[in-house]
Amino acid sequence: MPNSSLQTKKVTIFFVLALIGVVIDQGSKWWFNSTLELYGAGITVIPDFLSWRLAYNYGAAFSFLADHAGWQRWFFIVIAIIAAIVIAVLIIRRKAHERILPYGLALIMSGAIGNVIDRIWHGYVIDFISTQFGTYYFPIFNFADICVSIGAGLVILSSFVERSHHE
Repeated sequence: MPNSSLQTKKVTIFFVLALIGVVIDQGSKWWFNSTLELYGAGITVIPDFLSWRLAYNYGAAFSFLADHAGWQRWFFIVIAIIAAIVIAVLIIRRKAHERILPYGLALIMSGAIGNVIDRIWHGYVIDFISTQFGTYYFPIFNFADICVSIGAGLVILSSFVERSHHE
C-alpha cells in the first residue's frame, strides 16, 4: 500500500507542474492582452532580439490554417482535449524508470491546455513573445508554446536516455 501512495504523490507532482504552467500562461496572456496594443510596436526587451508584441493566432503553430473559415478552431480544441487526456493517461501509467518523460508530458499538456483555453474563451490564441535574428523574425509565440517545445525536447531526450538506461 505505501507504494500506491508514493506513486499517487509522484503523479500529482506532474499534474501540479502542468497546472502551474497553465496559470503562468494564462496570467501572462491576460497581462499582455490588457497592456499592449494588438499588432502594435510593442515593448523592446533586448534590441534586435526580443520584444513583447501582441498578436492573435486563429490557427495552430506558425498560423497554420489561420486563414480558414473558422472550423479549425473547433478542430484544434478537439485535438488538444484528446491530447491532454492521452497525456494524462500516459503520466498515470508511466513506468518507474521513466523519470524525464513525465516532465516532458506534463509540459506538453500544460501548453495544450493553455492554448485550448484561449481557443474556447476567445476563438484565437494570444501570442506576445516576438524574437528576431538580424532581419529574420520568428513567428510570435507564448508561454504555452515554450512549454510544448521544452516538453517535446524532454520526450525526445527521454526516448534516448531512459530506453538505454532500462535495457
